[in-house]
Amino acid sequence: MAILFLVGSFVLVALWLRWLYWQQIPLWGLTAFAVLPHPLFFIICIGTELPFSLLFSGFFIFYFKDEWKRADIRIWGLLLFLLLLTRPNALAVLLFVIVALFVRSQGRVLTNLPYLRFRIGQIVLLIISRNI
Repeated sequence: MAILFLVGSFVLVALWLRWLYWQQIPLWGLTAFAVLPHPLFFIICIGTELPFSLLFSGFFIFYFKDEWKRADIRIWGLLLFLLLLTRPNALAVLLFVIVALFVRSQGRVLTNLPYLRFRIGQIVLLIISRNI
């Protein structure tokens, strides 16, 4: 079980490093993120944190793309469903998605400012990480 969690934590770090690379974070920032003790934390604290973190990382990457394709919507929808099965904090993510989709359907700010969508995502990530 511990080896599975170690592999999962490395996958988690690789996902975020890839996403940060796509955001054009400098090499020193990627290196600083890579040396954080993620694997050590998830081995010490075996529970639902790692599966939730992996699912949320996938959700975040697919939800905050610049443009959605049908497959992207299906993937982040499935990941959101799995998040809801994993931990109760996922209700905050569901609430965010409902509000964001409502605002998006009204043709307001979120469709015109991807930066604002990114900032709202960071706030949601902060709220969820504080509840873990």
